[in-house]
Amino acid sequence: SSSAWPLRSSGFAATDFRAMVAIALGTAVVVAPLVLRALLRWRRELERQLVDAVIANGWHIDTKATPETLRPEDRARFALAPDETYRQPDVADGVWHGIVPGGEGHPGKNSATALSEWAVWTTGTLFTAAECDGWVERADGMHLEKGDFIFKTGRSGFERMPTGARRVSNTVLVHDPEKAALIEERMCRNGGCPERLADGRCFRGVRDRFLVSKYEPGQYFAPHFDGCTVAREDIDRGALNGCCGAFTCVLYLTDDFVGGATLYLPGQGSEVGAAVAVRPKRGCAVVHRTITVLHAGARLDPGLAKYIMQFALMYDAPADEAAANSLIKPLRWGA
Repeated sequence: SSSAWPLRSSGFAATDFRAMVAIALGTAVVVAPLVLRALLRWRRELERQLVDAVIANGWHIDTKATPETLRPEDRARFALAPDETYRQPDVADGVWHGIVPGGEGHPGKNSATALSEWAVWTTGTLFTAAECDGWVERADGMHLEKGDFIFKTGRSGFERMPTGARRVSNTVLVHDPEKAALIEERMCRNGGCPERLADGRCFRGVRDRFLVSKYEPGQYFAPHFDGCTVAREDIDRGALNGCCGAFTCVLYLTDDFVGGATLYLPGQGSEVGAAVAVRPKRGCAVVHRTITVLHAGARLDPGLAKYIMQFALMYDAPADEAAANSLIKPLRWGA
């Protein structure tokens, strides 16, 4: 019987089909990696935007702004100086002082929500005068990077992010496992940190990455909450891998400058109930909790430079993923 659509023996042959399949496969082999790379770039860009949004914390960041071009109202928010409304405790004796109780700024001043009895405190002597001098000389002998940026943790380690003139100082990251062990021994000896937090996580040590900063007259660090990251690259102190920083120590290498106090501020969920300005004695540190304590580096007045070094106190990371996600955050701006 005849067909309305007769087959043509000279039409599409098996060899033609195999050729088309070969071409399609060849195209897929070439195109698939390109598509995969494009998807990975898109994912990385999305992750970057999400992290940058967390860091901005609802504030607009003009990355082109400089200290010289800041509007007066922005300078007033960034370059703080304590006034008569700030409590200014006397910590010149160089011994331990409790400064801000845990949860002081939370509704009802509920210390039950705090991870430790104190959210901010000062330590006894961690460095002698000679050791402070040595670190100042060491800093001056290194390349301190002057600029308007913060270090944020990225895929390639520490990455620089513009702040919109919120932080202006000279900094360098120093890796020193021996000094970390020495500070740890001295802190533990004088009760400088809690051994266990309210959620059961234990103190594991001092991280051996030190951020050494030199502030010159007019420089400052705008209000912010410190971030909390998991240590994964501490090769020389492998016991800290997987731990996270629960507190930041700000050790004062000099104290003969004017201005430049570390300020602790209320509001925006901060544990601080009322503004405090702290100026530790040279060789001592002021310690504050990460994530929940709003603080700033006050503007340095004309005169001598200010030298400090910052480092983290490391604790067990939460075993529960949801709890870990609530703690592991980047720095967040408060102005």
